[in-house]
Amino acid sequence: MQKIKDLLTAFIDLLFPQSCLFCGQPAEASLCGECKKNIIPPPYNRCLICGKPMQERAICFDCSKTSCPYDLLIFAGKYEGLLMKAVHLFKYHRKLSLVEPLSELMIRQLEKEMEEINFSWVIPVPLHPEKKIQRGFNQAEELARSISSRFRIRLGLHLIKKIKFTPSQSSLSRFERKEAIKGAFALEVPKKIFKNERILLVDDVFTTGSTIREIAKLLKGKGVVKEIVVLTLARS
Repeated sequence: MQKIKDLLTAFIDLLFPQSCLFCGQPAEASLCGECKKNIIPPPYNRCLICGKPMQERAICFDCSKTSCPYDLLIFAGKYEGLLMKAVHLFKYHRKLSLVEPLSELMIRQLEKEMEEINFSWVIPVPLHPEKKIQRGFNQAEELARSISSRFRIRLGLHLIKKIKFTPSQSSLSRFERKEAIKGAFALEVPKKIFKNERILLVDDVFTTGSTIREIAKLLKGKGVVKEIVVLTLARS
């Protein structure tokens, strides 16, 4: 069946050569190499928890004041310009051809920042079932699937469920986001399956970190999980 799909894809590509969605030039993917150069990479010297630029690579004063349930944030670029446009096309206009080039950005950044990629699970941030029906797919799940496949790490699609429908986070303040997301997620499996495991938690955009923190708290519990690394496509 896979061979038939591959042949069909090759035939379609022959009839309709792919072009970059951003400059219109012929390309092997929906995001060409030249346009990728317009994506602003993350600064090396930054807070390891919230990602804001610093004079050194460490944990910022604000993040050091509170206990964080995850251990490290890695992101592929700044959420502006071309990367913001790419996220919008992918997320709101179902341009699923962007999954491959966008997940590749995340993979390269992960390889750049970590000596070993030896996670037990790749877990995407889940959408509420109603939101997933509305959108037709979960953008974090699509990115996580690609990352899982590349590194041959187990993909945890049904380990966590979003049980509370929350309003769009884009119009909410930091405090409102934090309040809205409380109790929004539930584990679908016994917590013991995560004992001493290293987890890669995947999402598309990191904004205030409220959603990520809520899920990480659920996973880490009373120190069950060994390590949680957060990987996102962008940071706003």
